[in-house]
Amino acid sequence: MTEEVRAQKRIKIRKTTKRSRASKTRNLYTSYMRAINEWYNMHHPELCTEEGHLNTQNMREIIRDEEQLYEQAEIFKLFIHSREHFKDLNADDTPQIARVVSLGGYRSAFAYYVWTCAKKKTGIPPLWNAVLKDFYKGLKNDEAHRKQLGLLPMKAGKSKLTVPLYLELAEYFHAEGQVSHSYTNSWAWNLMCRSMNVQELTASAFGWAGDCISVEFGVEKKRQDGGTCTMTVMLKHVYANPFQPAVSHFLYIIRPPHPIRPPHPIRPPHS
Repeated sequence: MTEEVRAQKRIKIRKTTKRSRASKTRNLYTSYMRAINEWYNMHHPELCTEEGHLNTQNMREIIRDEEQLYEQAEIFKLFIHSREHFKDLNADDTPQIARVVSLGGYRSAFAYYVWTCAKKKTGIPPLWNAVLKDFYKGLKNDEAHRKQLGLLPMKAGKSKLTVPLYLELAEYFHAEGQVSHSYTNSWAWNLMCRSMNVQELTASAFGWAGDCISVEFGVEKKRQDGGTCTMTVMLKHVYANPFQPAVSHFLYIIRPPHPIRPPHPIRPPHS
């Protein structure tokens, strides 16, 4: 193998390694790491480089020692407790700690930059994971307690798309003749997937399965590897709805949409 071929192989290996995490995840880790660098540079500059970034190489060396690992874990816990959610307030109007979902992102970003994406990967120390696992379990219990006291809403995140709202959107897009919007609205609902997954569908994903269209997904948010074998292929089925043309995606395959016109008035018979 020549040096030129070896260099090309290295480039392909780096690209393959990057695909182990989605680009959105890596971008999110970058924003999390920005906050970590800022806090560590302010409170523990001895652990940072001259540029103000966390010295990941030095951190890997430090955490090899068990006593140092516990000490660094306590420092990281202090950082986690400094993350505040300014919209969630305590009874005395002070900001509450951020949601566990966000705090978990800081933990993942820290592990990714310190161990996973390092040139010499050493693997995340099991003791580090064990210490933080108990800590995050306490955070989850504390968040559940705050929900019980009414300090946090019971449901977090975005509201679900209800059936009446879905039908109303379908009728509007159909009446306005907006093909792309109607397509995304109908297929995202029928496939129970995100709009991004709908936009990335290609002709190779479609097939016939009896009286419906089958759609095969190569990747999903929770299954980036597309399934471990053919027995777990992500296959979904979509059926026509002739009784409600506005929500039937087959309408746009057979003929283009047209604005819904009001019915003609009934004329009285001639006397």
